[in-house]
Amino acid sequence: MTCGKTKVDLNQGRINQRVPLKRVVQVMGGRMVGEKKYPNRNGYTLQIIMANPRQFSEVQLMEDDVYLSNFNQMFLLGKFDPEYFEETLNAFPMSRLFRFKFPQKSSSAP
Repeated sequence: MTCGKTKVDLNQGRINQRVPLKRVVQVMGGRMVGEKKYPNRNGYTLQIIMANPRQFSEVQLMEDDVYLSNFNQMFLLGKFDPEYFEETLNAFPMSRLFRFKFPQKSSSAP
């Protein structure tokens, strides 16, 4: 993959033959549709937001703190715990709305 003078080797998981990637993630419609992990312990995540299966709309390079953030996981990747959250609106990429659900208490009372 080439972007200006930057070359991303998706087979080796390297940017410009130097910078390691941990993973490449593909997102479409607010859902993660693909992921490739590399054996690099230190590295970046390349996140590709796709308008359709053949067209990129954004390419994001991020560290783990950003990749693992609630915003990225819930809003961009659509990953959330359905025990605690219910998605009430998905108008990705403009807006997305979640409702917090109070966990049900266990019926195994003493």
